[in-house]
Amino acid sequence: MSPRPKDHAVTLATVAEAVGVSRMTVSNAYNRPNQLSPELRARVMEAAERLGYSGPNPIARTLARGKTGSIGLVLDYPLTTAFTDPGTVQFLHGVAAGCEAEGLGLTLVPRIEGGGAMLIQNALVDGFVLYCVSPGDPRMDAVVARKLPYARVDFDAEPGMLDVNIDDEGGAATVAEIGEEGGESVYVHCDVRSRDDIRALEGYHSAQIDVPVRLNTNESPYPPPRAFVDSWVEALAAAPLNRYPDRSARQLRVALAGQLGQRVERLFCANGSNEVLQTLLLTFGGAGRGVAVFEPTYALHSHIARITGTRVVVGERAADFTVDAGAARALLAEHNLAIVFLCSPNNPTGTVEPTATVEALVDAADGVVVVDEAYGEFADRSAMELVADDRPLVVVRTYSKVWSMAALRLGFCVAPPWVVEELEKVVLPYHLAAPTQLAGVLALEHGAEMDERVALLVRERERLRAGLDAVDGVTVFPSGANFLLLRVHGDGGALWQRLVDRGVLVRDFSRWPRLHDCLRVTVGTPEENEAFLTALRAALREVPAA
Repeated sequence: MSPRPKDHAVTLATVAEAVGVSRMTVSNAYNRPNQLSPELRARVMEAAERLGYSGPNPIARTLARGKTGSIGLVLDYPLTTAFTDPGTVQFLHGVAAGCEAEGLGLTLVPRIEGGGAMLIQNALVDGFVLYCVSPGDPRMDAVVARKLPYARVDFDAEPGMLDVNIDDEGGAATVAEIGEEGGESVYVHCDVRSRDDIRALEGYHSAQIDVPVRLNTNESPYPPPRAFVDSWVEALAAAPLNRYPDRSARQLRVALAGQLGQRVERLFCANGSNEVLQTLLLTFGGAGRGVAVFEPTYALHSHIARITGTRVVVGERAADFTVDAGAARALLAEHNLAIVFLCSPNNPTGTVEPTATVEALVDAADGVVVVDEAYGEFADRSAMELVADDRPLVVVRTYSKVWSMAALRLGFCVAPPWVVEELEKVVLPYHLAAPTQLAGVLALEHGAEMDERVALLVRERERLRAGLDAVDGVTVFPSGANFLLLRVHGDGGALWQRLVDRGVLVRDFSRWPRLHDCLRVTVGTPEENEAFLTALRAALREVPAA
């Protein structure tokens, strides 16, 4: 299929260029004349008549022929990705504005597994804009088969392409350039694009809904101790905020080393455990290297790996969600991997791995073994005691859960000094803000109170588990974390919505691979946990067990 040359019949763009205005202005001269001054509209109309322009986008004229008056926007992204990428959002805003200027409706046709072509075949539209959908794609074939006008937005330049950027003007211009005849295409070249592998990713998402009971993100249900907050604010008032923070976070690392019984050379601190994970992947991962994860597990391990260009090799957990040491050794023997991730307690299942499994992975791995213990304080064992200078083992922890400091973003790892030295080369300078470093030091002075909170949440976890065991139609799994995973004997997604309707938000894993119809609930206060159990019993009456 050859692209339409730029010197085809006079278009809205031709008039816009002649008058020195935007394409939207020309479109408004026809469709919304009251938005222009009489003088400007007269200039546009005079140029249109002189150039022989026959009117706005041909699709707009289908309104007079009794058609739908709408175009379909075919996205090569899931909606969650399309509406989080700033450039794409701008472009889609321009498409919507262009449709509005032409008096057209807009139907979104997102990428869905296996069903995109069928959506296109059945879409009640008069034409299409295809955003980054390549020739040969089944959705492209479906559009061509409809014999409706379309414009294809692509990143790869071809002869005769209309040159626009990913912004509002480019989106509006695309609508204005939809071909008049079925099978004819205008190629729109977008100058700025992300990497192909990044475009294929979906962002990390967790529903944020304003409800009375939020038990979906595994935060502490209790605020930090008042005495800690007061001492932190007092110390912050005396801090030299005009100066950069200590690049090495020495005071924080010394305090942590003393609390953990580790040498300071083994401590690396960052903005939440996620930055620790990212720095590990930037240091030891990357193009040509691989990482192992054992699914189902924490999604950010594989997500950050892909962002850093690291190949992801997936191992399967057993039916009880533990990692089979023999199968894991076989996986590592087959692949030469730079990093092996083991989440323990595992998120979202709560599984705590035996010490023998950690040792087996360290012995079998060619690279670094990273044990993510974001919930380690709630478990009855830890891999931290296995860290040694001559062993490629890293244990990652966070202040977000036990220390009630999720808003301050502080995480750390315990690792051999040679690992810490490499991480320090990679992390950005002055990455850890002075207020966060101060908070990390002062929080350790309240260790006894934090230990009491851990014990309280563990008791509540077991009370909540007993309550769930008594609910028909639910299976709850053992947990060594501050959350519980449960499987509904019915439609987990529908049950999640019923809970939201009752003011309780939990995490919906019901459509995740290996976690069909599963929900995860954070252990809250006794009152929040009771509210959840009450809402669950009521919701199950509306979504009965299978």
